[in-house]
Amino acid sequence: MNAAELLKPGKLRQVAVAAGVVVTVVVLAGCQSVRRPATAPSARSSPVVTAATIGKTPAGAEPVVAAGPPWRIAHAHDYGEFDSMNVGVMVGSTEGWAFGQTNVGDELEPQFPVTLRWDGASWRAVRLPGKFEGAFLSASGSSRTDVWAVSSSETGIANVLRFDGRRWTLARRVQQDVSSVQAVGRHRAWLFGGYAGDNWFFDDGSWRRARLPLRVTATSAASEEDVWAIGWRDDADGDRAAVAHFDGRTWGTVSLGSAFGSPNDQAFTQFTSVHAAARDDVWVFGTQTGSSTDHTGEGASDGQEIPVAAHWNGRLWSQVPVPHGWQLGAVIGGTRGAVHVAATKMDQEGNPDYSAVLSHREDGSWTISNLPHPQGAKPFLSSFARVAATGDLYGFGFIETDDGDRTSAIFVSDAS
Repeated sequence: MNAAELLKPGKLRQVAVAAGVVVTVVVLAGCQSVRRPATAPSARSSPVVTAATIGKTPAGAEPVVAAGPPWRIAHAHDYGEFDSMNVGVMVGSTEGWAFGQTNVGDELEPQFPVTLRWDGASWRAVRLPGKFEGAFLSASGSSRTDVWAVSSSETGIANVLRFDGRRWTLARRVQQDVSSVQAVGRHRAWLFGGYAGDNWFFDDGSWRRARLPLRVTATSAASEEDVWAIGWRDDADGDRAAVAHFDGRTWGTVSLGSAFGSPNDQAFTQFTSVHAAARDDVWVFGTQTGSSTDHTGEGASDGQEIPVAAHWNGRLWSQVPVPHGWQLGAVIGGTRGAVHVAATKMDQEGNPDYSAVLSHREDGSWTISNLPHPQGAKPFLSSFARVAATGDLYGFGFIETDDGDRTSAIFVSDAS
């Protein structure tokens, strides 16, 4: 099915819900690093989210979730085999960027980056400098004249690109994995690698290496002096989920307290996304596997994954109940204290089935918003971006048919 077929009148059908829950494609977001599901989605019948599909889980009572505002498809196009949009940056209502990848033949062949630009009316493909393989997995921007994007490939080389308002240039090429790029000012940005010492800070044209107390998987910045990172920390007993904070001078770990159970439980915790609105308003989302304890007090059985979330109020972390049966991914802030999480429904075999948007409101309530489900196809969401002036939310991902045909897609919601 091509993009034109997906967008024909009558092909898109919104699925209304009275109650529900959601959560994500793992990884990756807004200004954060995002990845599409590693396991091929199930090709079962098109999903319909209703109160009956939510219900109770073996772990206990679930939070009540109401229907949220629907999303629509803003752009869908085939850029090649197995293509998708992975990350995006919106630096104004008439200026935005989307980054993804495609394969020439099949998914075992090299990936090639795809870049789109939004001009306020349409998305169009643009060519970036240089020829390189790989996929864009992280992007960030502080203004129209300061946009960053990072691509990585199986060769282990990461290309760091920067847009100054007029042209894209190759700012740096590193022989290492890069998990995230985070713009924090007009001439300043962080580049985070897969190891504690593989981090770099860009300051007005020069780079310097920085060491963090963890291996970074995702980041978020409320300001230049308020940057947060999630990942893994090594200790005598192995890897443990960890959170770090930069106060403008130094990086330090932030204790998780008992928000995710005992230190042993933290070894079974994997954070997938973080959102920092302010020093006293930070969210982390992820999963726990094995013998861990969630908000019901019953925990997960060995091998079972449960979604987890916690909020930082400036002094301590508090676990926030999250509905089960979903995989939590990218997160972005909205208006009036809301946070929106990319949510992927998991089937009975533990495979990604389709994505939706789970939103936590300032009053503590949850809503679920469905992405369009074209006939015979399902949507998958990798990351978000938000237009600060209007509050419009954009989602980046793909639509996959039951026979495995994939189309890059950009979704939009007018409600924030």
